[in-house]
Amino acid sequence: MKNLKQIILTLVLASSSVSMAQTWETIGTAAFTTGDTQYGCMDVYNGTPYIAYKDVANGSKCTVMRYNGSNWVYVGSQAFTPGISREQSIAIDQLNGDVYVEYTDATINAIVVSKFNDNNGVWEPLGPNGIASSPSEFYQQIKIDNGDPYLVFGGYQATLKQYNPGTPTGTWTATPGPVISFAQAWYTRLAIDGTDKYVIYSDISEQGKASVVLATANSINAVGGVLGFTTGGIGYCDIAVDNGIPYISFQDSINGRRISVMKFNGTDWEYVGGAGISSGNVEHNRILFHNSIPYISYYDNGDGKLHLKKFNGTAWISVGPAVENGSVYLNDMAINDDHVFIAFKEGNSGGKMTVKKLDLNTVAGVATSVNNKLLVYPNPAQNELFIKIDNAKVNQIDIVDLSGKVIQIKNEFTSKLNISDLNKGIYFIKVYTENGISTQRFIKQ
Repeated sequence: MKNLKQIILTLVLASSSVSMAQTWETIGTAAFTTGDTQYGCMDVYNGTPYIAYKDVANGSKCTVMRYNGSNWVYVGSQAFTPGISREQSIAIDQLNGDVYVEYTDATINAIVVSKFNDNNGVWEPLGPNGIASSPSEFYQQIKIDNGDPYLVFGGYQATLKQYNPGTPTGTWTATPGPVISFAQAWYTRLAIDGTDKYVIYSDISEQGKASVVLATANSINAVGGVLGFTTGGIGYCDIAVDNGIPYISFQDSINGRRISVMKFNGTDWEYVGGAGISSGNVEHNRILFHNSIPYISYYDNGDGKLHLKKFNGTAWISVGPAVENGSVYLNDMAINDDHVFIAFKEGNSGGKMTVKKLDLNTVAGVATSVNNKLLVYPNPAQNELFIKIDNAKVNQIDIVDLSGKVIQIKNEFTSKLNISDLNKGIYFIKVYTENGISTQRFIKQ
């Protein structure tokens, strides 16, 4: 009976190519906000997403919500700010779950930072009246590192500030101070790597090209020694650091405003996977790391969809199907609890927000096209496995076990794999092509 079961299992597993697509899961219901939203943003704590946005339907004030496992609920009061808010961002202390939000208060035209008090359910200002900037500063972002809030913003100059707690409300102090740039700076974004703070901005004194500076406790230096290092000007951008290496994503004006990614290689800035990798021009974009793999998300005006991609060492490949629902607009991306989360507003629902997540541990990955005929033989196999795939350029081949762990990676096409070192069992072979990812099970005897 055991041998019969093994034969049946072998026939089932070997009978066809499998395309188990990673799928986006909607968190709660789609379009869950009460009306149009602007300047949406998101952070995630222990798998729980939080969003902040300008609540157009409620006086254009700032509203914060979180998902409680069943429904989206307000954090504090809906529309809690005194007046109109704009350009908010949200950050959660990953050590204890404290929630911070910053926004521009239109009544005073300055940036205000608040922290949510769980004990009394209200938002409390950080700093005198929460004010953290002079008037007319913008392109701001808040980050939390080891319990310390940091705020970066642009405008007439790029500035980085740290919150210093005290009585009664604490103060905001420029660090290492007084400013990051001495000229106008747009699209400022911040990444923190230990004690190092990296700031990217569009440097108006350098024709809008990208400048990245490293701020330590005592100094500010241009990464690579040069300001304005990109060939052309940049628009919306982001920055992330992995193992001390900064990566940037940006709207690349010299390449049709398509998205480009660059990294600092220790000497110079270089493109990652080529320049202008999207099909059309992009606006908001995000870059983050998961297990030292860079992921980018962006809205592509070329096809009207939201895309998530990762770099496989050679090329940027799609992760999950592209997201579309009429006109969609990317607000933010976060990676937490082995999931990637995206928040976006939907044109088909009057600008309401939706949040989705995708499991990065899904075994098979996306198959944006299943027209490529993948043949794996012999199956079962002992020492060698042969691969044949039609009508596609192969970028990468992975062997993955049942837990989702990648056992082997080949960054170029090979028609024969040595599997003699694999333990006996069931595995998946994933073939990344220019059209998507095709997957098939095989048995190692």
